Amino acid sequence: VGFAVSVLQHMLRELTVNYSIPDVPEITGVYDEPTAKAVQYFQSSNRLPESGSTDVPTWNAIVDQYNLLFATDPFL
Repeated sequence: VGFAVSVLQHMLRELTVNYSIPDVPEITGVYDEPTAKAVQYFQSSNRLPESGSTDVPTWNAIVDQYNLLFATDPFL
């Protein structure tokens, strides 16, 4: 069980507001098939290589989109 994977799963669940991610993963801390498929769907939607792995470019894109979703800066 990994904290970073739990954070990833939480962000993917929140991003379903902007992305219709099918089979949103449960927050388990385990990088399971539903998590990999959700990552792959996100990658596809953001023109990233569709590996299903959370590499640095994918992580950065997820974090950027998550931060935009909850931005409180009126200039963003």
